[in-house]
Amino acid sequence: MALANGWVVKKATGTVYLVAPGVKAFRAKSGMPLQPGYTVATKGRSRALIARGAETIFVGQNTKFAISKYRSTARKTTLLQTEGQLQVDVQKRARPHFTVETPFLAAIVKGTKFDIRVDRQSTTVQVERGLVSVNDFSSGDRANVGAGQSAASRPSQSVGLQVGGRTKPTVVPGKPKAPAFQTPQIPIIPQASVPQNPQATLGGSLASSRNSYERGNGGDSSSSRNSGSERDNRSSSASVSSSGGNSTGGTSGSGDTGGSGGSGGSGGSGGSGGGDDDDDDDDD
Repeated sequence: MALANGWVVKKATGTVYLVAPGVKAFRAKSGMPLQPGYTVATKGRSRALIARGAETIFVGQNTKFAISKYRSTARKTTLLQTEGQLQVDVQKRARPHFTVETPFLAAIVKGTKFDIRVDRQSTTVQVERGLVSVNDFSSGDRANVGAGQSAASRPSQSVGLQVGGRTKPTVVPGKPKAPAFQTPQIPIIPQASVPQNPQATLGGSLASSRNSYERGNGGDSSSSRNSGSERDNRSSSASVSSSGGNSTGGTSGSGDTGGSGGSGGSGGSGGSGGGDDDDDDDDD
């Protein structure tokens, strides 16, 4: 089935899951379309390559992200990344068409190749080619980061963007902004206003509080995205199938539900616990 956004799993090595609210997690295989709203979750020593034509998203180990169901169209892709490493290589267009949002900052591009890494307390963006507009949530700082430059947000250590490179990008002050999903409880980060949904438990499942975190507000302009029916849909538990006796370890956070794996209020991170071998997946 042809998708509006056209992203497809080109390669999955090791333990790579796809999961969504109300849908049991299943192993990712080469050739599978990546539907908006689905989380991609990799375990240790696992990786994946997502592609749309010549554009690619490399997914590192212990990474969780989703293509936003509510802010991605045929012309624009928004990723919600809560942990791990993504390397994005997208074609240049006249207008910004690709965004990666993390708990700490958003990276907006027209066309570039860049690396973005997320952990419990920070996000770092390093640009190899092109230009990335980086917006820090806690301070409102903005910077256009070019090739050979970097920008990082570490709100628990220091307020504002920390930039680097042979010539450092200029940082412009702005207004703080809440991200699209529940962030770790760092006081200086604005929090999204939608009440938290009940947490799900782990043990043979990826917690919905960690694998379904996208909020309809926090940057979405459509009020319909905050409707009660959609919140109900976003609060559905996204369970992992236990085929082969496998389970995915991790620590439940208190994040919201709705499209991807997220760091919750406790900033819990997914582990590779569970008796899963990492070499039994598609390894084309």
